[in-house]
Amino acid sequence: MRPNTTDFQFVNYTYEKAVKIYIEQQLPAVHHFIDIGACIGEYCVWLAGKGIPCTAFEPVNYLGAEENIRLNNVGAKVDLHRCGLGSQKAKVYFNALTTVTGSSRIDRDRNDGKANIHIGFTWQMCPVKVIQNR
Repeated sequence: MRPNTTDFQFVNYTYEKAVKIYIEQQLPAVHHFIDIGACIGEYCVWLAGKGIPCTAFEPVNYLGAEENIRLNNVGAKVDLHRCGLGSQKAKVYFNALTTVTGSSRIDRDRNDGKANIHIGFTWQMCPVKVIQNR
């Protein structure tokens, strides 16, 4: 975990426990997990550890997710992308909070040309076979 952040809450199984219970109940039908806004990769690390291939997108905490995936030895099951997803390709400015990075957001009012996050077009970035099998 990175010092002076809220990373501790994400690695605690009780964080978003109801969501995790729901996903756990769906596992027999899950063949690929798409994690949009992966944060430090807690969901894709958990599911990849169960053998489920994952595609993860994280524009702000990418390095934290990358390290978490490496430390948990699930890189072969996780395809991590350093971008956000949207209805069209763009480059936007994210107000990335340093201590509560999960609360980062697009600042649409900033017009100084200092965009810092790439946005990929959703259906071009996600695995086509996964979407078609839905």
